[in-house]
Amino acid sequence: MKSKTLESFNLKKTVALITGAGGLLGSKHAEAIL
Repeated sequence: MKSKTLESFNLKKTVALITGAGGLLGSKHAEAIL
């Protein structure tokens, strides 16, 4: 049974747009989301 806290951070069926990430930091943000 999932907690309500974890459900609120669920990104399935969601589009994430990473802006201002021209360097290595942008790819690290993408890794964290995936």
